[in-house]
Amino acid sequence: MPDISRPRALVIGGVSPHIAVVERLKALGFDTILADYKDAPPAAAHAGRHLQISTLDTDAVLQAARDLDVAAIVNVCLDQPLPVVATVRAALGHAAPMTPEAAHKLTDKDAMKQVLRAAGVDTARWTVAERLDALDARGLTFPVVAKPVGGTGSLGVIFARDAAALDAQLGQSFAAARGGGVLVEEFIEGRELSIDCIVIGGAVHVLLARERHKTWFSGGQEATCHATVAPAELGPETQAQIDAQARAIAPAFGIKDGPLLIQSIMAPDGRLVVLEVAGRIGGGPGGNRVVAMATGFDFVGASIDQQLGRPVTYHTQPDGRVFAANNVYAGQGVFDRLTGMQALLDEGLVEEHYTYRMQGEPISDHLSGRSRVCAFIAAAADHAALKARLADIYDRLDILDPAGRSIMRRDIGLHHTL
Repeated sequence: MPDISRPRALVIGGVSPHIAVVERLKALGFDTILADYKDAPPAAAHAGRHLQISTLDTDAVLQAARDLDVAAIVNVCLDQPLPVVATVRAALGHAAPMTPEAAHKLTDKDAMKQVLRAAGVDTARWTVAERLDALDARGLTFPVVAKPVGGTGSLGVIFARDAAALDAQLGQSFAAARGGGVLVEEFIEGRELSIDCIVIGGAVHVLLARERHKTWFSGGQEATCHATVAPAELGPETQAQIDAQARAIAPAFGIKDGPLLIQSIMAPDGRLVVLEVAGRIGGGPGGNRVVAMATGFDFVGASIDQQLGRPVTYHTQPDGRVFAANNVYAGQGVFDRLTGMQALLDEGLVEEHYTYRMQGEPISDHLSGRSRVCAFIAAAADHAALKARLADIYDRLDILDPAGRSIMRRDIGLHHTL
């Protein structure tokens, strides 16, 4: 039950990383209220109250914030609610590290790329269409990637090697866009990086660069990120580009305090091409837990403090090891149980483990978030030792269906791609 004697904080979204957000707010003396449209999101059991409302419904969130007289509205890991949170804070007169205008530019991919181009940051050429029959991609060089302008994650993202493939698949992007536009941009070949930064009083600090590992499927037409490895192995010239781009991007989007996530490609010619920017912490274990473990910086805690107007001091203590955040997938079937994980945790071969599927839940035959059963973090002294550890982990893990049959996808993982 809510405690009326304590100030109230409205937490936007019940995703697993927000469990730490709820617990941190409780430790700071807040009564926590969770807003999430799902019946039982992971963070709901930790909050004092769960409001089953959409985090994308500005009117509903504003009404809830007014009715509950909340002292703070907090979102750490989610993209799409950023404009809602900024708008509600402005309506309530709350101090906020992000304006509604900045939130729009960080969640509308067309507006985002226009800001990048105006700031002189290298980004892939693109075009946007509001309707399927209005796309004109003649100015682009294939292959290309299409994605909903207002989307997040991999939903509606397609890869096309030529115009025929684009025409055949583009409807998927428009279907996911739900009436919004679709952005089509040139595909840049190279190593993909997730760059985690924190901005404190206008000063931009690059915390960590994580290399993303992907699995291609559907005949090379689709891909999913199955893991990240950090710190990424980078030369001094690439590191200098990262620092310079981060210092240009933060003020271009009006970010003076808060997290900054930059998705980039290291092109074969040495250019660092920025794909997307986000004003949040990465939602997977690589984006929040690995950053904290590898750098010694409390990324989640700092983001909460900035949203509460509390002072944040930048201090890191690098761990020195190489970390992997690896997703584990299953083939089509019904998930019953995961075996072997507890022994790996007990022996210290796995640092942390996260479960995404519940017992009895069906697993899709499509390689996506719906076939992702769990994730784990592993660490070792160097890349060679890490790959050997991952091979051992995959040998000992298994995903079983109700009949005891293995449905684990052992062909996907860092033990193959590291």
